[in-house]
Amino acid sequence: MCASMTEYGQRDRADTINRGGNSRSLWLGLLLVFVFTAVSGLLFAQSNREEYELVKNYILPAHAEQASELTQEGEVWLKDGKPFTGIAIDRFTDGRLARMLTLRKGLQHGNTYLWYPDGSPQMSATYRKGQLQGRFLGWYQSGGIIYDMVINRNGYAGDYIEDDGSRAVDDNSDSEPEGNENDFEKE
Repeated sequence: MCASMTEYGQRDRADTINRGGNSRSLWLGLLLVFVFTAVSGLLFAQSNREEYELVKNYILPAHAEQASELTQEGEVWLKDGKPFTGIAIDRFTDGRLARMLTLRKGLQHGNTYLWYPDGSPQMSATYRKGQLQGRFLGWYQSGGIIYDMVINRNGYAGDYIEDDGSRAVDDNSDSEPEGNENDFEKE
């Protein structure tokens, strides 16, 4: 009987040690999740800034077409009556880029960028087969983020910003509507 009691006592002690080990594993797991979340937040913030700089410093390819040279039937962009594949642009009256869209078989497919008249980025969006799908970013003229979200086939899929009241607010936001088509020069 003494041997049995000792055996049970050792098992209880081993179970207690194992439970303590599980507790440590749980804390280690939670710590790793916290670190991953913090690092991801920094990467998204860095990614927002990188996207802003990419749009701000966009270099127009030599083969871009003026959007005014194309016609649009519904969502399909045509050149000489055929669906256009390539880059189409609009410019402000001073010559600065106002809009760049990537087209494939006449549909928006790839990046679309908008700029404010002063040349600062206004929006970056990704299209797939004519539908907004992917990352969708918008900036105030001052460079602060208005929105940073993901759109999928079913619509809004989530965002990268939590509105905790700390987002940048542009003092001129009431006087500068987004995507006003009257901003583009019609040639």
